[in-house]
Amino acid sequence: EPYGLERVEVMRGPASVLYGQGQPSGVIALVTKRPSEKPMHEVQLQGGSFEQRSGAFDFGGPMTEDKTLLYRFTGLLREGGNGIDFSSDKRAFLSGALTWRPTSETEITAYSLHQRNQGRWNFGLPARGTVLPNPNGRIPVTRFIGEPDIDLTETELTVAGYNLQHHATDSLTLRQNLQYSHENWNRRFVAPLSLRPDLRTLDRRTTNQNYTTDTFAIDNHAELKAATGPLQHTVLFGVDYRWSANDWILNNGTLGPIDVFAPVYGSLANWSTALMGSRQNQNFTGVYVQDQIKLDRWILTLGGRHDWADASTVDTIGGSVTNQNDRAFTKRAGLGYEFDSGVVPYVSYAESFTPLSGRTFDGSPFRPTTGVQQEVGVKYQPRDMNLRITTAIYDLRQQNVMTNDPDHPGFSIQTGEIASRGFEFEAVASLTSNLNLTAAYAYNDARVTRSTTANLGRRPVTTPPHLASVWADYTIREGALSGLGFGGGIRYVSASAGDTLNTFD
Repeated sequence: EPYGLERVEVMRGPASVLYGQGQPSGVIALVTKRPSEKPMHEVQLQGGSFEQRSGAFDFGGPMTEDKTLLYRFTGLLREGGNGIDFSSDKRAFLSGALTWRPTSETEITAYSLHQRNQGRWNFGLPARGTVLPNPNGRIPVTRFIGEPDIDLTETELTVAGYNLQHHATDSLTLRQNLQYSHENWNRRFVAPLSLRPDLRTLDRRTTNQNYTTDTFAIDNHAELKAATGPLQHTVLFGVDYRWSANDWILNNGTLGPIDVFAPVYGSLANWSTALMGSRQNQNFTGVYVQDQIKLDRWILTLGGRHDWADASTVDTIGGSVTNQNDRAFTKRAGLGYEFDSGVVPYVSYAESFTPLSGRTFDGSPFRPTTGVQQEVGVKYQPRDMNLRITTAIYDLRQQNVMTNDPDHPGFSIQTGEIASRGFEFEAVASLTSNLNLTAAYAYNDARVTRSTTANLGRRPVTTPPHLASVWADYTIREGALSGLGFGGGIRYVSASAGDTLNTFD
């Protein structure tokens, strides 16, 4: 829930050696709201299009005069539609956090959250009648092609954990981060198959799924700042561990087709007695080290990580057991040079290894996703103005990439290899004390470079080659309206492949 977030951290560039379980191109961290030394008391009411309405609160501040104990308590209720017929949703969210500072060198923050959602899954609309011509006309974008009495998705998520930090000395910091989560997902949905020759009758099928996932993760690391002669070091060394248990069961059903131009709802599902299900237990252990070395104006970053991933998958219907053991050593290196003008050219190389949970439609466990990225770029941040410009060219190759299964909606398959080559540019500037500007452009030529199917050489589905955006905001600093701000922007997304064979965009 975005209202429950304090910030979103985007760590651009290779970070998978430190964090594991990620792509070499970057990591996005969602940080829930944490206690604050400054008291805050907010109550919020919102309303919007499609009968959207919500109420929320956010309280926090010190619990003691010496501010050694801080708290944060946040909640939200929301319901409403999204513009598609019958597709209203509901959400309830509650989170809390407590920070304790027993000494000036030690801080621990414990947090928890609980979230419940209810809504309907939408698979989109046929290409013929939306992005492609249809002799029957154009399908309304609000059209619901499922069944109101069948489609229902309910999810429930509970998370608890803590972040511990201790400054052992001026140069040594120890940290431990721990989190446990439990998620339950009940989902009944009607999925589209294909249009009949009349280009208006859509065949469908239905599925009933239940997922339960428990995850425990812990990361221990030390950060040391030291010098060896003229070299200044920032060393990170850590060990992390993650365990997950996934239970999954489903059965399919048949039901009548629907006329996408004149829908009549009320078709009854005929459920199959044949069930599919599995129970998967996984253990991931990683050891990592990184050293950022500074010599005058040079910055050299070297890192390495070794992962052990073990998985046991039990077919709960047939009784078969599949064991999978994967090992990988990944590394990264980066070199940059700081000029007086604020220009920093750099080169970098990174590898990634990401074990995956879950199974394909036929019950096969997913293989880990691996990747290699090479990048050359320039960063510019002058000292006399609030301006930051970054530009880079990159070559990224990933194996066993997850993608939607075109033959079994709601499932995923893995593509042999996808290569992405591109260029990125971003500028963030404060043009005046009132006006801020952000501009960005990205070109990404992504292709399937290894595959046993006909998608070899094709573009991945819904991966646009061009993205561009410009955003500006203005805040009044003086007078009766001081503090009033407003802003706007425009975003461009180019056409992307609509299917694995690239027959339409």
